[in-house]
Amino acid sequence: MRTACPSVKKIMFFVGVFACLHLGISKLYAQEQPQKSLTLGLPAFWDKETTRRQWQPLADYLSQSLPNAEIHLQVLDLPEFEQALAQEALDFIFINPSLYVLYTYRYGLSSPLATLVNHQHGQDLPHFAGVIFTKASNAYIHNLADLRGQTLAAVAPESLAAYQMQAYELRQIGLYLPQDATILWTGLPLQQVVDAVMAGQADAGFIRAGVLESLQAQGQLAAQDVRIIGRIHYPDFPLAASTRLYPNWPFAARRHLDNELSRQVASALLALPWHGEVAQRLQITGFSVPGDYRLIDQLLRELELAPFDQINLSWRQIWARWQYPLLVIFSLFALFLVISLIWLLRANRTLRHSRASIHKLAYYHPLTHLPNRAYLLESLATCLQEAKAQQALLLVNLDQFKTINNARGSQFADKVLELLAQRLLHLKTDKVNIFHLNADEFAVLGTLEAPEHLLETLLATFALDGEILHLSISAGLAKYTCLETPAHAESWLKAASTALSQAKQAGGRQLVVFDPVMATNFQQTFELENELLHALQTQAFELYLQPQVDAQAQVRAAEVLLRWPHPTKGMISPALFIPIAEKSHLIVDLGWWVVEESLKIAQQIQNRQIMLAINISARHFRQQNFVSHLFYLLNQYQVEAQYITLEITESLVIDDIQDLVTKMQALKALGFHLSIDDFGTGYSSLAYLKRLPIHELKIDRSFIKDLPADKDAAALVEAILAVADKMQLRVVAEGVETQEQADFLNQRAQLLHQGYFFARPQSAQVWLKTWQSSMQGLPRMTALAKF
Repeated sequence: MRTACPSVKKIMFFVGVFACLHLGISKLYAQEQPQKSLTLGLPAFWDKETTRRQWQPLADYLSQSLPNAEIHLQVLDLPEFEQALAQEALDFIFINPSLYVLYTYRYGLSSPLATLVNHQHGQDLPHFAGVIFTKASNAYIHNLADLRGQTLAAVAPESLAAYQMQAYELRQIGLYLPQDATILWTGLPLQQVVDAVMAGQADAGFIRAGVLESLQAQGQLAAQDVRIIGRIHYPDFPLAASTRLYPNWPFAARRHLDNELSRQVASALLALPWHGEVAQRLQITGFSVPGDYRLIDQLLRELELAPFDQINLSWRQIWARWQYPLLVIFSLFALFLVISLIWLLRANRTLRHSRASIHKLAYYHPLTHLPNRAYLLESLATCLQEAKAQQALLLVNLDQFKTINNARGSQFADKVLELLAQRLLHLKTDKVNIFHLNADEFAVLGTLEAPEHLLETLLATFALDGEILHLSISAGLAKYTCLETPAHAESWLKAASTALSQAKQAGGRQLVVFDPVMATNFQQTFELENELLHALQTQAFELYLQPQVDAQAQVRAAEVLLRWPHPTKGMISPALFIPIAEKSHLIVDLGWWVVEESLKIAQQIQNRQIMLAINISARHFRQQNFVSHLFYLLNQYQVEAQYITLEITESLVIDDIQDLVTKMQALKALGFHLSIDDFGTGYSSLAYLKRLPIHELKIDRSFIKDLPADKDAAALVEAILAVADKMQLRVVAEGVETQEQADFLNQRAQLLHQGYFFARPQSAQVWLKTWQSSMQGLPRMTALAKF
């Protein structure tokens, strides 16, 4: 039996622990509270009695989990369900997502307390989908377009998985329901849709994913009698599907309920053991943290279904009201079509000439078709086993690849990589092999007699799209004879990578050979990492604060800075220990320590409406439980999120933009302010920037230090201020050290200043005392620069 992946199970373990703690505390406070009788409403998606028998254990479990409340289950058909909501006869509801969105707008529901996780075909599924099917004997239906003009069976217009999902997919290909087909509404239970299709009353049917499989398992339907239309295969979704995946059923409360009671119910749901006795009786896996139901909102809006079916505007009114946005949308759509057409043509040409096998996907780079990292590691292991002393590993890296990628785009950058790969292939012999590890990093393994001449060959100019490119290349060489014993493939690759890093740190465009001195550096780094771990365990770090002031030198915010006073080495710069922490999980533990200590500070200053800026590392932000755990700490320390600014670097933008946007939207919804730190020094584009739900840009000190004398720096700063103004973003200028710099900035925008002209960083305790004694601004001070 397959279960959820380890990361999901770990997240749910911690969520369950927190939920259990919350329930225990709630019971202690509620021992003397009067008993409440509450009603849980559930639609009859089979028949009422079957539905009641399946879900009664959930009501019983909640009644046992809540110290002073008893939950009564009420199973209703859809008209009865809506009437009960209108009469405020229900306290909690457990419904499909589209009805949740509808009733939220119509009757006022809470945010979801939890999301259902089903267990089907051996997997835990927090999502579900819709299916479009027909009789196998209907030879006139092969794809979605063939459904135009046919009779389609569906449960009801309110059914998400048995009508709305399918209607949304058909709309994407220009088939609009109910205009372009005849709809046969069958009502519940779901099997009536299958009966209508099999009886010939409808040409095709819409049904929830998993129903056909269940009927087949019960012997009520033969698999060969039906055919899925527009089937989509998802790697972690074992059921037949014809639509996108959407978050499963939400469990929500009416807004008239006490917030503490809602939190107790949410805690009880999240504490329900996955695959436990109650979950097995319910025939589910359990419940997870709430999913993102904005996808459902978007679906209903596009289908113009309730509650978005009351918009009656003429085309002239629409054009007059949204002329500029429509022009932008049409332009972006046209650009998207052009890019999509180019991509489709290239993909089609690739598919006609080659079929990638599983071996090729696992061992070859998709762009250059060269052996990849996995192939290299196996080759290194073979060399070590055969003790080939004459072998050497050379890593090659383009110094300015990110600049090329940002300046000319990914397609042009890919062509550069392909040209470099072709040039490297000229070096391939029976004793030398070429590998493409990642992005702009290549490897050469074999007998290399004159590697310096190889680098000279690669440094030759490139001709691409009528341009002459002069590329700068760095290389790191690790010979078999230089490795410490016992050696393994990873250590060999790490040695070459260290030599490559030395070459790039030395300015690039050179070859560095690995030697034992670098191994000594490894040892020093290892020792510092151990000391870093000990410092974290003993909480030997200190927090410093540096204020952010407005044009009148009034303190509006303060940035939290991390310091490490080492007992023997003195104050260690973050520039030394932060990169080491970034390479391990220590940065996550260190980040949470900083967040907790910062929230303790925020408790003391939030009543004065002073915002506290906290730097969040990329690895810390990427943790799956980042949003939920941050929310937990916020409640633990009773700090309002609106007084916390989370600063993230631009490097996050180029990794996984969708995951970044999703998390940032969740944080913004909680009330946090979001800032892009060191703006202008990274690699994000304006196309990415406009997608981020941020409040603030922080101009890096490297742009400020030469103001106002340096015209180029002035132009860049003015450009950043213009972008921020157009996007209605707050701006913080970092590194303000002179009156001239402050005047230059104040003349061009309303922004906050941070720098030694106004105040140096101070320990949190000293800063708080100074701030509390003088609320009218800080004296101008000069001091040592911030690390």
